[in-house]
Amino acid sequence: MKAVAVVGYSNSGKTTLISRLADCLEGRGLSVAMVKNTSHAQIDRPDTDTALLMKPGRTVAMLSDGEGSGEAMILWGGRRTLDEILPMIRADVVLVEGGRHLGGMPRILTLRPGQDFSASGIPADLAPENIIGAYGTGLVPGVRVYAPEDLDALADTVLREVADLPIEIR
Repeated sequence: MKAVAVVGYSNSGKTTLISRLADCLEGRGLSVAMVKNTSHAQIDRPDTDTALLMKPGRTVAMLSDGEGSGEAMILWGGRRTLDEILPMIRADVVLVEGGRHLGGMPRILTLRPGQDFSASGIPADLAPENIIGAYGTGLVPGVRVYAPEDLDALADTVLREVADLPIEIR
C-alpha cells in the first residue's frame, strides 16, 4: 500500500484533487482509501443520533446492512494517529488530505491560482523536503507543477515515487 498526503493552505483544492486523483487511480483498477485530517474539534455533528452515543473515550461503530453499499464507520471518542489507522485500511493507495504535521510522508502540494513560491520558497510547515509534485497553477522552484489536465501524469508520479508502506510517519 502506498500513502501520500495532499497538503496546502485553506481553499487550495485539496479535496478536489483527492477526489479527482482517486477517480483516476480507480480507473486504473487500483483500490483507493482516503483519510481526511480536519482542524474541527468535533467530526460528527452535535444534532445527530450518533452524537447521542458519543462521549469522550467512547468508540461507536456503525454498520449499514440495508440496501445499497453496506457501509461501515468507526468513530473513536479520542484522538487517533495515522499510524494507528493505516493498519486497518485495505487499499492499494491511501490519499491523506491535510496533515501538514505528518513528517516523513510524501506529499503533493496544492496551489491557489497563481500562487508563487519562487521568491520565498516553500514554507517549512508544508515540509518541502517531502514534496513529490504540486497541483494547480503557480510557481514552485524545483518541483514539477501539474495542471488539472495533467492528472494522469500526477498519478504516474504517485505510483512511481511513493514507496510502499511501512514508512515512518512522525
